[in-house]
Amino acid sequence: MCVSIDRVEGVTVLTRGHRRDGYSILALLVFLLVAFFVIWPLRIPVPLPPLHPRLPRRIRLALDLNTAPVSGVLLLLVTRTIGAHELRSGIIGGGETHAKPYDVLALFISLAYISISLDTTGVLRFLAFWVARRGGTSGRKLYLYLYLFFFCLAAFVGNDPIILSGTAFLAYFTRVTGITPPSAWIFSQFAAANLASAILPPSNPTNLVLTSTFSLSFLTYALYLLIPTLLTSLVVYPTLLFVFTLRRPPASPIFSGADAHARYIPLALEHPPDVTPRAALLDPVGAIFGSVLLACTLIVLVVCSVVVGEDMDVCWVTLPAAGIMLVRDLWWDWKGSGKGGSDTDAAEEAEQQQADGHDVVEARAHVGAPVELNALPPASCSPSRISSVSAKSSRQSSPRRILAPFLRLPALFPTTAHVLASLPYPLLPFAFSLFILVSSLNTHGWIGIFASWAGKIIGGSDVRAVFLTGLFGVMLCNGITNIGCTLLLSQILLHPSFLSPASGPSNDSQRITCGAAFALAFASNVGAYSFTFSASLAGLLWRRILRQKGISVGRREWVGWNAPVLAVSLGVGLAVVLAEVRIMFPAA
Repeated sequence: MCVSIDRVEGVTVLTRGHRRDGYSILALLVFLLVAFFVIWPLRIPVPLPPLHPRLPRRIRLALDLNTAPVSGVLLLLVTRTIGAHELRSGIIGGGETHAKPYDVLALFISLAYISISLDTTGVLRFLAFWVARRGGTSGRKLYLYLYLFFFCLAAFVGNDPIILSGTAFLAYFTRVTGITPPSAWIFSQFAAANLASAILPPSNPTNLVLTSTFSLSFLTYALYLLIPTLLTSLVVYPTLLFVFTLRRPPASPIFSGADAHARYIPLALEHPPDVTPRAALLDPVGAIFGSVLLACTLIVLVVCSVVVGEDMDVCWVTLPAAGIMLVRDLWWDWKGSGKGGSDTDAAEEAEQQQADGHDVVEARAHVGAPVELNALPPASCSPSRISSVSAKSSRQSSPRRILAPFLRLPALFPTTAHVLASLPYPLLPFAFSLFILVSSLNTHGWIGIFASWAGKIIGGSDVRAVFLTGLFGVMLCNGITNIGCTLLLSQILLHPSFLSPASGPSNDSQRITCGAAFALAFASNVGAYSFTFSASLAGLLWRRILRQKGISVGRREWVGWNAPVLAVSLGVGLAVVLAEVRIMFPAA
């Protein structure tokens, strides 16, 4: 199988971009400031006039991952540094960006709805407990089984559902089995989930950005990334096992004597959890329905991307599928047996057995900040309880009486309300803003300058193209997240200045461009477990869930455990990518 990545010729660069005037300097400065505030958020206290005794006297304005990109776009608009051209390019696409941002994000959000709805059926928890029971009391066997489980599942449903449910499951599991600290288990889950998300384009928005920008079919992308990811996973597991076996956990100040022979991965579990996996499955029919729907959607996506090509908006495949899942969730709630109800004996048994450890479902109401909902099914959020509170409140004020029918909707449709509330809506302004900021760099000529620098550094070498793109991609992930890294580097690789006509035969140019593109695809996924939590939105979500479970992971611990795994992942994965492109594009 051979792929031809078409370079973007005739890139539109405004004349003022060549002059390096104040507008171009401001565009670059704003982009760098946005990257800075993504890594180091800033909260500015703003005093308020004493208008009312009950009103706060001060508020804090935050410049962080959620607000910095949008603020940067607004600043560029106010100063007339960008205009309608950049806004259109960053939202609709086309032109020099060679991507369709709306298509990418609509596809990701619709697939996220299907995956989160599937998670509310309890199927992921059911499978996790089932795998845990297969491991028995052997610590190393269980460690291997859970690694394979998280990897295989993330390859199909993406890393977000694994982070949402898998992290809460491991927090409960390690606590009841007495595994402290749980570092080996939670870091293994995070590495497996993000590594596996490199295989299929819908598993990660960075993959969708690449397929859209380079006009790659989903099948082409998957075939090129499948072998590097699988071979890397075979090396990552023994690396994790070696690292967490070589070191011993620090002694506890409370149980110092008992921790003398403690291990991150115990040889045997002294207190395996006595949980029936079937009790965690709240909606068996919905689990089957959602699994089949997700599988069919992914198959249709692959087929359409091959048959129709880049002319088709792939979101028109996933939006109807998400609509079907939405209708099924509404029907499930309407018939009175919603996944959020409290009248299911099996679900109550699961809640009781989990003993308040795995009794919450994380809902990502905004990027990087999950909001805990009560256990599915929660007694405190039953339809009758919510409706009674809404009715009582509606009698207190006229606005409440007007809004009473709408306030009762979450009680009438608890499953649908939970899934809708869990969708990563703030990802939309965040990603659209990054698209616009990168488009502004292109308009003012900075992408061409960066592409020229990159071309000189690579110098026509496929080895440098693959490994330098991978290394620099991981570094950029820690500065502007993996989404921003993919947006910026993909535009640089496609710019005509990246490879001049004098760089060599067309076959060599294709090998260099393809090698760099797939190295970027691999690096944007494994870069999630690197040096900062903000390297990916999944990292911020993972840390927030662990904090809510009482598990603290510091920056030093994060870097210390991830460094050897990242080094092995990059070494193996990028070497396989280089071998692939050399086979597909032999030297002239």
